[in-house]
Amino acid sequence: MPELPEVQTIVDGIEPYLLKKKIISCNVYVKKLRWKLQNDLCEKLTGLKISNVSRRAKYIIISGEKFYLTIHLGMTGTLRIAKKNDSRKKHDNFEI
Repeated sequence: MPELPEVQTIVDGIEPYLLKKKIISCNVYVKKLRWKLQNDLCEKLTGLKISNVSRRAKYIIISGEKFYLTIHLGMTGTLRIAKKNDSRKKHDNFEI
């Protein structure tokens, strides 16, 4: 399980890529991760702007005016910044 400093490093690493960006698309490849995701999650997120990337304990929180995405990496989870044309990896479960 990632330790607290590792989670903060991830937050610091993704923040410049996400802050003040508009979500233009979203894909859910696995509907039940830690909890079941809302069926209309991508529909609700599309078009919204990310205003903050933060951490609360070992949770990564990506938020905007009308939403909060809460991410826990579990035992071996990762986040990555990929280019639009990069191929999907085996354990890519969700993308924005």
